[in-house]
Amino acid sequence: MKQKYTISREKKEKRLSIKEYAILEKIPRNPVVPMSGEDLFSFIGEETYDSSTIVDSMGKGIDTLVATLRTESMFPIWSNAIKIAESVIDLYDFDDSGTVDLFFDDIEQFDENMTMAD
Repeated sequence: MKQKYTISREKKEKRLSIKEYAILEKIPRNPVVPMSGEDLFSFIGEETYDSSTIVDSMGKGIDTLVATLRTESMFPIWSNAIKIAESVIDLYDFDDSGTVDLFFDDIEQFDENMTMAD
């Protein structure tokens, strides 16, 4: 499965939001009409966090930040959660609002893990 996370720091609103998207249907090999990658992703859900909670969690370490970012409705696998947390830290290193998109592909991650096991 391919997933996309859009992480947005909204400084004026003092919050962080993470939107999750995924490709839920099979992708045709030779579509009649070319599709952009963005057209394929379906919205799954969104979590919003108070910036003070995020800053407090960052001060306690990346494991605490991951635990804060993971919720009942948004629970990415550990390797993805770490990358999301690192992106959140990067957003908070800047003194302004910002957005970043992260893309994950289970097949690519599986291949990477198999290579590491050899």
